[in-house]
Amino acid sequence: MDATNPRDEEHDGKNKHRVCASEDLLEGGRCHVRVGGRYVSVLRVGGKLHAIDSVCFHAGGPLALGDLEDVDGRTCLSCPWHHYKVTLDTGEKLYKALEKVEGRLVPGDWRSVGKRQRIHPVREEDGVVYVWLDLRGDLASDQSACDPVCGQSFSKENREDAPLGAECEWKAPA
Repeated sequence: MDATNPRDEEHDGKNKHRVCASEDLLEGGRCHVRVGGRYVSVLRVGGKLHAIDSVCFHAGGPLALGDLEDVDGRTCLSCPWHHYKVTLDTGEKLYKALEKVEGRLVPGDWRSVGKRQRIHPVREEDGVVYVWLDLRGDLASDQSACDPVCGQSFSKENREDAPLGAECEWKAPA
């Protein structure tokens, strides 16, 4: 399923959450909101929208505040706590493998341990950004996605920097 174009039959209005005005989410911007009890961040990268659970699956860190990095041609968030690389398009955790060459370990290719972070369909309609929560199956990020202690990292009161490109804070979408 393409996260930027959810199919209407799978994403009806009941699970549709207004995040922000399109004009408030500029290229490279991030909007952090709480929808359905989950801390979710929407990012505009390369002209595409991505929605991902804000809190890192690994240890409850502020994943969505991490740097964006290109990892082997894939756009990833790098968790600021432990530098885990999580893809924006699938929520997979990537790692740099080690290979034994002539008796020595050397860096190998990037590999995936599989999907660990929940991503959600997101799109723009009539100048508004909407997210549909996709809660199918169990993922590691579910453990901390609703935890207010972990989520407090995204509140303006607890950070020096405001979300980029948007005035969004943790709030219930209108």
